[in-house]
Amino acid sequence: MPFRIDEKYFFRAPVVIHRPGGGEVEFIGGFRLLSRSAYAALQADAEVTDLELCLRLLAGWDDIEGPDGPVPFTDEAVAALLDQEPTFAHGVFAAYGRASAEAALKNYAPPAPRGHAKSTAPADEAAPAKS
Repeated sequence: MPFRIDEKYFFRAPVVIHRPGGGEVEFIGGFRLLSRSAYAALQADAEVTDLELCLRLLAGWDDIEGPDGPVPFTDEAVAALLDQEPTFAHGVFAAYGRASAEAALKNYAPPAPRGHAKSTAPADEAAPAKS
């Protein structure tokens, strides 16, 4: 698959909501990948609410159910969950950060260990002369 810079990228990741008292629930979040600058600007803006940030990051979900079955992803449903679950926003932010960090680690190639890299110096300069 070619790398397209203008492509809008979405990814799915588990979102764990830790509840006060030790319980937790989980759902699968569909996330928009924001540019580094857009994400940094959102985090730096003190006026951005948890609802606005969640709506910028989330594009959908699976495994959220209400009394009548699956809850469709809507702005109103996100707002209701933020009101009902005090730690919902923290779970969303943590899942986005965790998925980003895991991807960055997969792209990381550590440098070659020192002393094991092949020398590019001519053979007579590579080692000091013996006395």
